[in-house]
Amino acid sequence: MKQFFEKILLELDSEFLKKNQLILSYSGGADSSLLLEFLKYLYQEKKILKPILFHLNHKLRNNQTEILGIKKILEDSGFHFIYKEKNIFKLSKKIKKSLEETGRIFRYHELKKIQKKSNGIILTAHQLDDYLETSLIHLIRGAGESAFKNLPIYENGILRPFVKIPKDKILELLNENQIPYFEDESNTSEEYLRNRIRKKIIPILKEEKLNIKKLYENFHEKPIFESFEKSVPSFLKLNLDNFDFKDLKTVLDIYLKNLGLHPIKKNLFLKIKNLLEKEEAIHLENSEVFFWKSKTSELFLIPKNSPLLKEVEHDGENFIWNKNPIPLAENEILGFYEKGLKIKIRNQTKEISEILRENQIPRILREKIPIIKKDGKVISILVDLFDKKLKRVNGDL
Repeated sequence: MKQFFEKILLELDSEFLKKNQLILSYSGGADSSLLLEFLKYLYQEKKILKPILFHLNHKLRNNQTEILGIKKILEDSGFHFIYKEKNIFKLSKKIKKSLEETGRIFRYHELKKIQKKSNGIILTAHQLDDYLETSLIHLIRGAGESAFKNLPIYENGILRPFVKIPKDKILELLNENQIPYFEDESNTSEEYLRNRIRKKIIPILKEEKLNIKKLYENFHEKPIFESFEKSVPSFLKLNLDNFDFKDLKTVLDIYLKNLGLHPIKKNLFLKIKNLLEKEEAIHLENSEVFFWKSKTSELFLIPKNSPLLKEVEHDGENFIWNKNPIPLAENEILGFYEKGLKIKIRNQTKEISEILRENQIPRILREKIPIIKKDGKVISILVDLFDKKLKRVNGDL
């Protein structure tokens, strides 16, 4: 099997795989089970980052043996994994989509959330027969040449390492190496168009010696392996409610990677873990990032090159902070927090320091938060320019 995986790598880019967090959409079926073995090979032989596995239980059938088997495979992998359940039948009725389409929509919705947090690449286990089935479905629905341009090896942060491998080869490798996998009972139902194509049309095409791989290559150019471009956030925060601390190092490294930073070193990690376990505040840093947490807040990771820590700039028209324009009306001036500064809200006067604490603004940022003054009085505290989830604090005019 190692020889097979090395052949797969010839189509890919080893350095690209090593520098990106890989997220496997694992179904438990034959294709994703072999792809999991490929990830184990990459992790052991090529020293890639520890992958993330995601499994979605569609709750369409109650097969406890299969559920327990999949959970054990996820746990035994040694990788970080996320197991999620969703009643796809109910959701399909709600959004008026087929079960297959609903499952795909929800699965990619969850995968994209993981991708956003980890700054990673999603791996799917599509293989050559999937390509032909999808092409035929598109043709049946009226597509033209574009019907054959589906499922590229790599595009927009999604990688399909096995897309040029026939299903028969995947099953052969699984059986030869006694790798367990689960058959989805719905794959035999002729209720679904894909299954009817698989059972009735594709056998005829194969009998007539259709070269599916050549067909694929006729409509796909050699992939360009570029990191999935996403803007680097100015900070991240980790919610520690019900958090399993055995995963802390992995999660912190993922968050740091998402910020474009290096993994955390052992001594600093142990200090953070110790303070978290004692439920104490954290005010630590290394050469790249600040780690900050009050006793009750989430854990903030703020890069030292973050726009949050830079001074307000002026582009000739607007003041800019944290890549956001600062709105100033006539007779309003820009200011910043000073000790003792107050704001009047609903005829009550409050210390601005108290408002910043209530909004869980890290201490190192409190003097950076822009405020707006008018006639010598504070009328707005722009906490929303720090975190869009926060509501701007407006005082009495």
